Amino acid sequence: MMTKKSILMKKSWILICGLFLMSLTVFAQEACKCEEIPGFKRDLCFDNEKYPAAYAQFQSGVNHFYFKPVNGKKYKKIELASDKSTEDYLISLANNKALKVTANDVLFLQSALSKWGTFETESLIKKVGDNKRTEADLVKLATEKTASGLGFQLMRAGKGKMAEAGKKVTVHYRGYLTNGQIFDASFDRGAPFEFALGKGQVIKGWDEGIAKLHVGDHAVLRIPAELGYGARKVGSIPENSELIFEVILLGVQ
Repeated sequence: MMTKKSILMKKSWILICGLFLMSLTVFAQEACKCEEIPGFKRDLCFDNEKYPAAYAQFQSGVNHFYFKPVNGKKYKKIELASDKSTEDYLISLANNKALKVTANDVLFLQSALSKWGTFETESLIKKVGDNKRTEADLVKLATEKTASGLGFQLMRAGKGKMAEAGKKVTVHYRGYLTNGQIFDASFDRGAPFEFALGKGQVIKGWDEGIAKLHVGDHAVLRIPAELGYGARKVGSIPENSELIFEVILLGVQ
């Protein structure tokens, strides 16, 4: 039989648990300021405590996002521009009289787009890293060749800086033989590769192929033996091998 003291203690615990659950609900509501928009399944909600009324929400695979201005007025649908750098894109938004964005809006959007770019890159790294190509896949990729014989195919365009000779570049990659055998992969190590572009620190096919990329680009390089290791056997790579690399350019410094 329960005493009055035990009954009071039980009620107190129930009250404390109820208040705790209510606080979690309030926190969850405050943690995401983005309101639900019909037909839009956001992958990222960005906000900034400096601008408490504003938010930007993004969805993978669509060419627009939704932005609530710093002044707290109704959200706006804004088209993304894949053919412009982030800087040029922000300038175009600032000059768009229909959008009526303020200087603070532009600062907020700069941070939001940077966060979205990081989110997309991390998602891409995981997707490409988890997706190992088969021989049947590889035969279809990077079949169009440059004058040197390098096969190149852009799989996804980024919006960052262009790779530049003499600069240090950071690249995630996976290398295949034409039969689908993987001989090396930074994805599997979880550590991207850095080198000085155009300095002969890598095979010729890499110096040429990476120089075509912007930060965020995902591409496939098909490198003939003469732009690779030639008649040399290197590790598990046989002599005179054509090599296929799937790469993502992560940075230029």
